[in-house]
Amino acid sequence: MRPTDPTRVDKHQKWQFRRHLFLKGTEQYERTGNIDTALFPTLDNFTAGQGPAVRP
Repeated sequence: MRPTDPTRVDKHQKWQFRRHLFLKGTEQYERTGNIDTALFPTLDNFTAGQGPAVRP
């Protein structure tokens, strides 16, 4: 679910992380027919590469 409280940055980062993993997985599946989860970033790696949470 999409977070509703814009002041909860951690909720937005988790939502963005889940969305990123979903898109990455679907792209891999479309290209290769498999999903290699070893290539997925961890939540800590993902949030370290993100700036302030921005709602899409």
